[in-house]
Amino acid sequence: MILVTDGLGWCVIAGERHVVRSGQVLVIPAGIPHEYGSETDHPWTIWWMHVMGPAVSDLLASAGLTAARPVLTLHEPHKAQALVELALERLEQDDSVPSMVGASGAAWHLLSMLTADQAPARATTDPVEWAREYLQAGTGERIGVSELAAMVGLSRSRFAELFRRSTGTGVLAYQTRLRMARARQLLDTSDMGVAAIARSVGYDDAYYFSRHFKRVHGLNPTAYRAHAKG
Repeated sequence: MILVTDGLGWCVIAGERHVVRSGQVLVIPAGIPHEYGSETDHPWTIWWMHVMGPAVSDLLASAGLTAARPVLTLHEPHKAQALVELALERLEQDDSVPSMVGASGAAWHLLSMLTADQAPARATTDPVEWAREYLQAGTGERIGVSELAAMVGLSRSRFAELFRRSTGTGVLAYQTRLRMARARQLLDTSDMGVAAIARSVGYDDAYYFSRHFKRVHGLNPTAYRAHAKG
């Protein structure tokens, strides 16, 4: 996947040449012979990433992206760029579960955006609604207020104000609620150990997770599970 943020480029797939402009994304399906490059007179600036997984083909199909139609114009390219940056940032940190979940969540959200861009553009886009959907897509890694504000094209202070007005809470507190909800779900529906659940919702330290869980719910995770199933 290649996101063009400035300039012009091209791609040849199955003998057909496609022009790629600023604000467009080029998606090349796996296993398809191709070549691509930048126009000499107006060289492109790009962000690129490789994405793989069982849901990728379905998401691309939903977006109508094929080898014959590999280019899509984005309604909000700055958000797509921010998601690519976030995925790469998580991958550059380490290979821990929270980092991998964060990178996967960003990539999934980016592919989902491609599908959404097939629908008619809305007259207005609610930045808080978008941010909430993004946070709900993956709770394994905390996202800073500044990062979210940049994704939706607002200043940090303005975004924080709108988010609190809409949700009744701050960004970090909202993320904690999502992580605790996911932890409760795993305690209720799986046999995963507390340490594994802690890692899956973004806590490297199981003891810190247990203390935090108890502060929120009044019971530690083990007691909560026993009470819920008792």
